[in-house]
This record gives sequence, structure tokens and C-alpha cells, in this order.
Amino acid sequence: MYKEGRGISQDFVQAGIWFEKAAKKGNHLAQTNIGQLYLQGNGVEKNVKEAEKWFLLAAKQDDVIAQTNLGFLYLQSGIKDEQLAFKWFYKAAEQGYVTAQHNIGVAFDQGIGTAPDAEKAAEWYREAALQGNSASQFNLGVMYFNGQGLKENKEKSLKWLILADRNGFANAREVRQSIAAQLQKSALDKAEKAADACLESGYRQCV
Repeated sequence: MYKEGRGISQDFVQAGIWFEKAAKKGNHLAQTNIGQLYLQGNGVEKNVKEAEKWFLLAAKQDDVIAQTNLGFLYLQSGIKDEQLAFKWFYKAAEQGYVTAQHNIGVAFDQGIGTAPDAEKAAEWYREAALQGNSASQFNLGVMYFNGQGLKENKEKSLKWLILADRNGFANAREVRQSIAAQLQKSALDKAEKAADACLESGYRQCV
């Protein structure tokens, strides 16, 4: 309540006090929230190591947000460790957390914290794409176009780029139009219909 400012003025200091009380009792949601306060310096002095401590406590209770926050922390803070970042993204991705699934796709795609593996990258991009992640939809479309990690398929490439474009991903329209210019009208129509089917079914009918 204090952190979000519902019903009262936003007070990060008070939020920190309440989160810490609950966090010390083992509440993983409070542990994640207090970690975020320390990471951003809201209501407390910014302290990355303290943020890491609280995220770890929550992550070990399978809190996917804490696990994902740890992944970002190990990539973007002063405690850089790509292998640890991969470890925590993977744990969250296995639980179906879409942000982590996309980041595991990127890790396999670019060899961050693990050996590059285009097939695994495509698999994880697909998992995230089927949950509506526009960045994964775009990356999957590019991989289908290039035949990277899966069999080249221009129609499927266009379908995923259409979805990324409709979901607002920057650059998707430009790439989509470039690929569309290379296809016959029948292939364009099939890609559009396939994209429609994905959206209309909530990605349940998305092949």
C-alpha cells in the first residue's frame, strides 16, 4: 500500500519498514520488494549488495520476479556475473515467467553465461512469443527468415513479424515490409491469417 501509494501519499521509507518486517519473517514478496527498494535507492540508501541479499532469499523460494531481478542485477550492476545471471533467468523461465524466457533466449542466442545454441534460443523465444512477448516474436521471425536454429520459412518469419508489429515492437514494421516484398500474395495472405489465428485464440492456435 505504501509503495504503490494506494489511498495514501507514496512513502518509500514507510514501505521499506513494513517490507523489512515481513521479509525478516520469510515472506518472499516482501523480500523481493525490499530488494527492489535497495536496488533503486527508494526510501533507503542504494545498496546493490543488500538488494542481492534480499533477492536471493526470495529467489530461493522460487519467486520468479526475484529470480529475474537477480538475472538483471548480475548483468547490469557492479556485481557482474553472466553465469549467475543465466542460472537465475533459467530458473524463472522454467516456471513459465515470460521475461525470463525471453532473456534465456537472448542468452543462448548471444552466448551470455552459456555456450551459444541457436536451436535452444529459438525454443525459448517461441515459449515467450506464445505468451505475447513482442521482442521474442521479432527475434523468432528473424531466425525463421535466416534459417538460424530452425528450418528457414519465410511465411512463418512474416507471421511472427506481423505479430511483433501488432504488439508494438520497434523496427518490426520495417523488417516485416522488407520480407513481405519478397513473397507472393498467396504467402502474404497465409501469414496474415496465421497471425490472426494466433491473436484470436490467445496463441493457443499458433503453429
